[in-house]
Amino acid sequence: MASDRVVIDLRERARKAGSGLLADHGGPPSENAMAFTFVARFGDQYRYVAPWHRWLKWDGKRWVHDATGNVFALIRTLVDEAVGGTRQERRIATAGYIAGVERLAHYDQSIVLLPTQLDADRWLLNTQSGIVDLRTGALRNHEPQALMTASRRRRRTCSAARNCGAFSSKASLRAIRRFRHTSSG
Repeated sequence: MASDRVVIDLRERARKAGSGLLADHGGPPSENAMAFTFVARFGDQYRYVAPWHRWLKWDGKRWVHDATGNVFALIRTLVDEAVGGTRQERRIATAGYIAGVERLAHYDQSIVLLPTQLDADRWLLNTQSGIVDLRTGALRNHEPQALMTASRRRRRTCSAARNCGAFSSKASLRAIRRFRHTSSG
């Protein structure tokens, strides 16, 4: 259950480490506790697509592949905050421990996605200026919950719609719908 999760308060742990109390109050955190901490702190910015074995990062407009391994860098930072400067640091701050935290984090169901969840609504078009609902022509802000990975440049959208505005023209909307219907089969 979600309420049974243990989340490490890193500020409290750092305070204890600075005062020399860390070893007296439970020692180093488990990989599982660090995975929960990662998800609690960064779960709104990262998703894991299990069949692809890939992390996605929210870039403010869409979900993109984390090609640089930023997840591992964030976990290293969390581990350093939790045990940096303590006796446990040499034992815990290892590649094996960090990989274990990452493995456990990508099984957390609050951040796991399936490929079918991404870009699932075929009537939503992600553009540089926002998400266009092709049924209504409404333009809304980018949002992570829409699970958009593709993004179309505005000039492509403008040439398809023949209108660079907010897709308010009914003729433009019909052209987009026709294009969408014929291109998706």
